Amino acid sequence: MKSNKLAIALAFTTASFCAAAVTNSGTLSTEKSSYSTADLIAISYKDSGAANDWVGIYKTGSINSSCKKSKNYIAWQYAELATGSLSFKDLPEGNYDAQLFAKNGYCHIGSKISFSVTNAGTGGGTGGGTGGGAASITVGKPSYKVGETVSVNYSNSASSRDWIAVYPQGSIGKSCEQNSRYVAWKYAENSSGSVSFSNLGAGNYQLQMFQNDGYCHLGSPVPFSISAGSSTGGFARVAFVGDSGYGSNFQSVLNLIKAEGAGMTMFVGDTAYGSGGDDDWDNKVRSTLGSSDPVLLAVGNHDVDDSNFSDVRAPP
Repeated sequence: MKSNKLAIALAFTTASFCAAAVTNSGTLSTEKSSYSTADLIAISYKDSGAANDWVGIYKTGSINSSCKKSKNYIAWQYAELATGSLSFKDLPEGNYDAQLFAKNGYCHIGSKISFSVTNAGTGGGTGGGTGGGAASITVGKPSYKVGETVSVNYSNSASSRDWIAVYPQGSIGKSCEQNSRYVAWKYAENSSGSVSFSNLGAGNYQLQMFQNDGYCHLGSPVPFSISAGSSTGGFARVAFVGDSGYGSNFQSVLNLIKAEGAGMTMFVGDTAYGSGGDDDWDNKVRSTLGSSDPVLLAVGNHDVDDSNFSDVRAPP
């Protein structure tokens, strides 16, 4: 009896596997082979075999062979009817393949189809843009002082969800690659207009316009700089730090002081908690803020008891 049960179980398993792998000759089609990033992409299907058949959108060449898992899709939707149409939007620039799959799995139904998506600023698509040229941004001037407002003009935005971000120089990264290292951002809500940024610290920056709540670049980055001096002479930023020690948290504080463009830093005691800490503290201050930045030091009881601060911040 045991051998019969095993034979029945094997037969059932084999039959189930074969049934899962069988697909019909369903088809996909699009209205055209090339779209703008602002277009709604309609994909028609027919001869879907089940309500949980589905259509996946993939980067060209990234669909695996039939019945092999392919989870790197960009978007997907169920094909719930025997014949129907699905709409996809907000796809970034690129070349794509669409494939109909069977029953919540990865077995192909019919063949894949291909299409491309181009930048709305250059492709003349719909969605609120002018279609008259590539999106671009310009900055009011190449150099500002701390306290000044940075004005940015933009043109040929194709969507009210296009956006402009300020990044530290060299940190923008590749187009369409997620990058949240920006220090400020605003939507470009009209086809052309301007946005402004304030309260930026001293440093070198780049502006980049992005497409439709994503990270695909529109146009090229635009550099500008902000110097530490006040634009009016009426104020200066002063940083006060106390009981800091000199570990990793202290380094984070120094990085913040540098980013905010403080014109002077006042350390109000207890900068070290152990013999030799004065040298470590001094090296971190010099390497981060610079040897000539104005730094004032009030010695605390831990500094007196545990360290010798007589040479801290000596002239370079």
